[in-house]
Amino acid sequence: SMAIYSGRDELSVALSDVAFTVSISCLVIGVGFTLRQAILGLRRQTHYAVFLSHHKSSGACAARLVKYMLQRELRRPIFYDCDDLSSLSEVFNAVKQSGCLCVMMSGETLCRPWCAGEIVTAFQYGIHMVPVALVDEVDKWSTFSPMERESLIAEQFEPLRAYGFVPEAVPEAFAALLNVAPIRLNLCACDAELRHVMRAIIASCLDPAALDRLIAATKGIGNIMSNTSSETGKLKSSTDRARSDTHPKNLILCDPESSEGAAAAHLLRQMLQVLMQESVAVDLELPFDLFCGIVIGGALKAVLFVLSPETSLRRGSQLARLGALFKMRPQAQVMPVIRSGGFVFPDQAYFVGLEREVLDFSGCLALELPDEMTPRDVADALKLLLKGIAKFLNIPMANTADLAVGVRSIAERLRIMGQVPPARQLQGGLHSLTRTGAHFSL
Repeated sequence: SMAIYSGRDELSVALSDVAFTVSISCLVIGVGFTLRQAILGLRRQTHYAVFLSHHKSSGACAARLVKYMLQRELRRPIFYDCDDLSSLSEVFNAVKQSGCLCVMMSGETLCRPWCAGEIVTAFQYGIHMVPVALVDEVDKWSTFSPMERESLIAEQFEPLRAYGFVPEAVPEAFAALLNVAPIRLNLCACDAELRHVMRAIIASCLDPAALDRLIAATKGIGNIMSNTSSETGKLKSSTDRARSDTHPKNLILCDPESSEGAAAAHLLRQMLQVLMQESVAVDLELPFDLFCGIVIGGALKAVLFVLSPETSLRRGSQLARLGALFKMRPQAQVMPVIRSGGFVFPDQAYFVGLEREVLDFSGCLALELPDEMTPRDVADALKLLLKGIAKFLNIPMANTADLAVGVRSIAERLRIMGQVPPARQLQGGLHSLTRTGAHFSL
């Protein structure tokens, strides 16, 4: 009997040991699997270094420019919807997988449902938010009354609840975003100033504490966190930058009063310089005397004229420079580039109104024109421009690959245009222009 009981005790102990070992093994495997999932989850959360939140109609070109510059500096994925979004249902997951949400504040950003959803998602998941305010754009949300805000949330934001968006969280999330001092982005600034602001955006996105150090180290380049900037300092930095390169091979003309047009011009300049390995200037950073000097100078080979659908044909400053270009260089090689769809070409009534100075911007145009020029000269220049084959470049909606193809085709056309001898382009042009109170002799 004792032997039987002893055998049973040994069997029980052995079975207990096996059960204990199996339990421990299962526990270790479970902990390991949990840790692995947690690590993978962390990796997914930081798949994108920065998520660019923007409003298409007024901030898409600016967001595309910021993405291009961030990508070149960081060499890490930057979320831009046209490149990375296959379905609207995935947009909030992309925010969760981002290290930072960079919000392009372009007037109506906070009034757009998907932008609001991105901000709320970032707030709820503790993702760092960086507001980037476009200079001269007014944040419409801040002008609304509490009742108007409630109405907007109920009417516009409620349908996104099906995607996991919580409209009730909008006020608190927006308050958290607006509590952060915005980085001011002046798209009509010179290239050096743009790069300075981009360093501030990078510092704020990756290491918020580094932004204070950057501002302290670069006090002489303007106040990037201020609502106002020194006009004298801005003009000086633009002029100094322009005078450092007075012999560009290519020149881009754009609307200086359109932030989207200016962003498109800066983006084209940067991409073309990389592709062509030639200097490219943007006229919005050039005082009129330097603009005339470049046009007359023997180095200039080709010109791009960026047409903004909503503004280009109604800006006196841009039209005056186009007229001056053809007045000084009648056979200039100029290619029109339409930066997005929806451009309406002018009819005969427009040209008649332009020549008779009866359009709503005629007074501004008269102030911008050199003394040797008339509105008829501007009308003739515009007709010459529009005779050329326009290149449509849908910067707001194109993905990176399509945009690169479009810019490469522009670069090829510029190379062909640049084969025309400068002497032929200059034949018959004026070598001096006068504005009342100033004379520019080239």
